[in-house]
Amino acid sequence: SYLDKNGVEVPPVYLQKNELEVKTYFKNGKLAHHHKRVNGEIEGKYMTYFSSGQVFEDNNFQYGEQIGEQVEYYPNGKLKINNEYVKGFAHGKSTYYYSNGKVELQESYLYGTRDGEVLIYDETGKMTHRYVYFDNEIMEHEAF
Repeated sequence: SYLDKNGVEVPPVYLQKNELEVKTYFKNGKLAHHHKRVNGEIEGKYMTYFSSGQVFEDNNFQYGEQIGEQVEYYPNGKLKINNEYVKGFAHGKSTYYYSNGKVELQESYLYGTRDGEVLIYDETGKMTHRYVYFDNEIMEHEAF
């Protein structure tokens, strides 16, 4: 259950097939988020939106755990974040972008811990720092 816009408790919804499609909306009527639940767990696409209707975040879930690509956007539609997930953990390459489209940060994860290079750039695209991580600990650092 939850509270509606007037603060009144909305009773729980009981499911017959243990499947539920969840959609919430902004006051302007545009979709705010959309996902599906199976046996109480998030399953498949989990999408969130800006009040304009533009996609804010695109995630994938399996058995309630985040998997695959996770993408986040700026309100203008440009890419903000691109991450990879395995069984709910950041795993693989993550890239963050400035609103001008230039790369801000690139990092690598191994099942939720930083592992490998972390490269940081300024808004012009010039690399400013390079770190090397092993098991979430800094092993090397260079500033440029």
